[in-house]
Amino acid sequence: MTSEPTGRRDATNRKCIDVIRDAALEYLSHGEPSAGVIRGIWQVDCLFQPDARERVFNYLFVVAQTVHQGCAYSFGPCGIRGELEGLIGSHYRAGLTSSLALEIAILDSIHASFSPEPFAHLELCGMPAEKARQRAYIIASEVARLRRESSRARALRVVNVGAVASIIAELQSWGHAVTATDLDPSLVGKQICGIEVISGVRTAEVVAESDVAVVTGMTVSNGTIDNIIEAARGSGTQIIMFAESGASFA
Repeated sequence: MTSEPTGRRDATNRKCIDVIRDAALEYLSHGEPSAGVIRGIWQVDCLFQPDARERVFNYLFVVAQTVHQGCAYSFGPCGIRGELEGLIGSHYRAGLTSSLALEIAILDSIHASFSPEPFAHLELCGMPAEKARQRAYIIASEVARLRRESSRARALRVVNVGAVASIIAELQSWGHAVTATDLDPSLVGKQICGIEVISGVRTAEVVAESDVAVVTGMTVSNGTIDNIIEAARGSGTQIIMFAESGASFA
């Protein structure tokens, strides 16, 4: 999970995935070439409800291994078995696969070889609901840090992009004015912790109206992260990302 002050990313407004690709290719050209060799690919069909307040998360996710492992949620199969088998032993290169989710998982595994040391290592323990609560507390603590650094006396306007009930509830308990957006049509218009989930097509608009955007890493997989960053830059909104997809570069 990282927080991104407005304006710190590449000022040329290149697409986020291009920046991620270029960083990996730069590392492979000057670092250890074997870090780009694909050693394993796993596709997992996931049905998961970590907390009784949550929807059932119904996704595929893909794990890729080079030296390290990387992961990304997917909105469909990343390829048939024979195609994926043909990638094993290959070196990563741009255009290697037509599946963005698979490419993100591979890039995530490569970035794990050169990503900066994190500020802190935290271990989440217990059953899924307890881990979800602990994660939400970490995110709310990061929002509180941004509030202290900005010297704002009032509670913050926080949007959760990719609605997660445990995160929304935790942010509310800290006194913030919370909104949420999501692209899942089964969730849009529903109530979570007393707030109505707004359609994800309005995410950029809601981000621009907020002080902080708590954003899922799935926005990299679905290609919406660029509009979110642009909206945040234009309005001074700060971004915190929580990511299973692309955790090493998020």
